[in-house]
Parts: sequence; structure tokens; C-alpha cells
Amino acid sequence: MIEIKTIMSLAFLKKEHFSGSSQGMRYRLEKEGEEIRATVFPGPWCYEKTPREVMETEQFPFTEEGLSQAVAWLNEKYEEKKSEWEKGTITAAWGR
Repeated sequence: MIEIKTIMSLAFLKKEHFSGSSQGMRYRLEKEGEEIRATVFPGPWCYEKTPREVMETEQFPFTEEGLSQAVAWLNEKYEEKKSEWEKGTITAAWGR
């Protein structure tokens, strides 16, 4: 489970994106305008090398509450495909 305390602060996100992974699911948070864009995608590759068609993205307000919502969404996305993330089967569709 991804916890808010493991995510960088809004002050950090104003200047840089934050990326991480949790048991096969990779994620990225970044400031886009006045919103936080959260993206999940399968490993093993980094964000820049992963095909966009296998990524899922959602937008949240650039506030502390929005950051909490983004973390909750990341955990929801993990739970939705938990067995696939853990087995690494999501990437099979695009040539792993």
C-alpha cells in the first residue's frame, strides 16, 4: 500500500515529478497547471520508455486534499489489478 508519508510534498511537486513503484505497479505524480496528474503503468521500464497506451492517468486538485485523493487512487488502481501487477502479466500484451 502506498502511503501519503512516502510521497513528496506539494512544494516538491511544484518543481519536480515524483515516481515510485509498489509490487510491480509503477506510478508518477506531477504538477500540470493547477492539478496533480497521477499515472500508473506496468514495469519493468521507466515512464519515458513505457508506451502511453498501457498507462492510466487521473487528475486531482493541486492541494493537500488532492494529493491524498491521488494516493487513494493509486491504491485503488493497484487493488484493481493486484494479481496482474504482482505477476508482471500486464506487460505481456506489449512485448515484455
